[in-house]
Amino acid sequence: PLSVGDEFLRELGAAPGRFASPPRALGARPAAERPLLFSFAGSVQSNPRGRLRMVRVTRSQPMAQLAEERLGLRALVQFSALWDANYSAAAGYDGAREYRAVLGDSMFALVPGGHSPECFRLWEAIHAGAVPIVVFEDPLTGRKDAWFNCEDPLRPLLASGAPLVALDSWDDLYAFFDKFKTAFDLQAWVDVRQRRMRHWVQEFEAGAAARTLAALRRAADANRTAGRAAAAA
Repeated sequence: PLSVGDEFLRELGAAPGRFASPPRALGARPAAERPLLFSFAGSVQSNPRGRLRMVRVTRSQPMAQLAEERLGLRALVQFSALWDANYSAAAGYDGAREYRAVLGDSMFALVPGGHSPECFRLWEAIHAGAVPIVVFEDPLTGRKDAWFNCEDPLRPLLASGAPLVALDSWDDLYAFFDKFKTAFDLQAWVDVRQRRMRHWVQEFEAGAAARTLAALRRAADANRTAGRAAAAA
């Protein structure tokens, strides 16, 4: 059984600070400059069943052999039992700078859901140019079309063309990577997906901002209309 303590467990990877990304747009770093096949850094607090399953898959011997022997890459998985605001680099935990560097050095970011499969990590990964990998499977019920009673929560993102890697379960992770027979095949695939991500996120965020502003204007107009009607009454 996998033991979880209060300190990060580095089952795969290296010491903190080893992967130092330059302070430029991480999303523009090509796959050939990223030494990590995938990464995850966080706690298992909000979704322990799903996240521990993910960790077990990533620390398996076949996964390590595929990453290191076939593709010549490493993976970094570090996690704690609970999230704590007092975690810091001085206490042995990676800080915000190290977290950003790890994402910038990763071709893929594992994004296990918490209370929802759409979480902060998904957007952090996209902006860092790390292709997010998400799963449909609800960790409690095993359903693929709902998450904690939220019906099909990833549908709006996927319908908008979000270039995510969406798997049914973390058990499918090895099969996804197994289709890449060489490091060159993998790098070419990631480079194409990164370009799609940059284009998609610009359009998606611009559209979301425009819709939000339009809704605020409608609300302001409605308030003014109601105010005039009340004054005239």
